[in-house]
Amino acid sequence: MKQEAPTSISRSSSPYKKAGCPDIYIGMDPADIYSDSHDTGRDMAVMEIDGINVYYNYDEYLNLPEDEKPTEEELQRAETDQHFFISDGSDERYTDYVSGVDFEIDGISYVLIGFDVDMSADELFGMAEEIIAARK
Repeated sequence: MKQEAPTSISRSSSPYKKAGCPDIYIGMDPADIYSDSHDTGRDMAVMEIDGINVYYNYDEYLNLPEDEKPTEEELQRAETDQHFFISDGSDERYTDYVSGVDFEIDGISYVLIGFDVDMSADELFGMAEEIIAARK
């Protein structure tokens, strides 16, 4: 009997809980849903853990109400800074800072992210290392 291809993609997202750590979220998606390869030129740091490349980034997101336009300086920065993004549609003007690492294991893409958290790249690499070690 011929099996049919799946009609949906299974995705998962949940909080990463560890005593003494801020709220970090982990997302897991099939890696093949991403059409392009990893843009290593954008990464702020890369660490190899057990043969798996883990990529770290720290990004700034300027959120604007729909009726507010960014300044010329903000538009210029968005064009030249790979870690600065402008989003519209919020209720008020505010900035989010997003720390995160991403990596792929056995066809699954993992993303660990925290919003406005005070965590170093090494701390996020340590969390990734725990996940990578758990697969054994």
